[in-house]
Amino acid sequence: MITNIAVPLLEKFSNQNKKTVQRLKWNEIDEQLYRDTISEKLSDIREDKTTSENIKTLTSILLKASHLAVPSKITKLKGPKWKASPKVRKHLKTCKQLYSKWKALGKPENHQSKQDLKIEKKKLRSQQRQEHATDRRKLYEQIMDNPSSELFFKLINRNKSKSKTETSGLEIDGKFDFSSQNQSRAFANYYEDLSLPKENSYDNAYLELCQIRQKIVEETFSQNLPSIDPYTEKEVKQAIEYLNTGKSADEHGICAEHLKYAQHTVVPVLTKIFNKILQERKVPVDFKSGILTPVLKKEKNFCILGKLFINSEFVKEL
Repeated sequence: MITNIAVPLLEKFSNQNKKTVQRLKWNEIDEQLYRDTISEKLSDIREDKTTSENIKTLTSILLKASHLAVPSKITKLKGPKWKASPKVRKHLKTCKQLYSKWKALGKPENHQSKQDLKIEKKKLRSQQRQEHATDRRKLYEQIMDNPSSELFFKLINRNKSKSKTETSGLEIDGKFDFSSQNQSRAFANYYEDLSLPKENSYDNAYLELCQIRQKIVEETFSQNLPSIDPYTEKEVKQAIEYLNTGKSADEHGICAEHLKYAQHTVVPVLTKIFNKILQERKVPVDFKSGILTPVLKKEKNFCILGKLFINSEFVKEL
């Protein structure tokens, strides 16, 4: 008798889908080049364009200027998280060659090629441990010789537990999906479903009454528009100065430093954009977006949507 057993297979998550993440070193900025680059492109922002178009244009200008005037450093590699030294790369290459040789022979258990592979792996791990120990010792020496907050927090982050708190795939409708777009849509559908009332005893009459009240309020304000004082450049400049530096960028790649280092250049443009929003009484979609960060609940399955806590980091608005 022949029995067929279906074994579900997960798609292998390739490093090709990962992106190299870089962090801007704002303390080494060429301020003159940054401001000049922005000034050259500000003519692309025109009053005949919509507010959303001008915001996207300004965002593009700031990103291009920072790319030219601000050096960057890699904080997350596309491949392995650690940087292999020449000695480690040499051991890795030897291990691959020995494994290919052993595999070509049919992977015999009692063969010299397997013993050579085992010895080479031991050398590889030994070399890695030695280099990690050297890195730790250098960090301790730097902290003792030139103590700073940056080195202190670097030490804390290295000593943190490295438990897995992220997943490359999510279980959607009983199947694992590794597409970031499908995962984003699944999160949106999941929380949209949570926001909808499910009880049969929901008070539809009260909902209708609230909708009528909202309509009356909107009609009243549209007929008797209150006078609102326009923003001044001084207010916009003060708002930029209050922004906190050293924070993560938004989904468009803009952070507080982009505005702080170009205050005199972008303040007049931002003032016009904000006053146009007051005149049109319509907030652009670009100011309504935000970043959702899935955070794994303790001792929960990180592949299931309902087990993830969503931390929302909304875009800062002036």
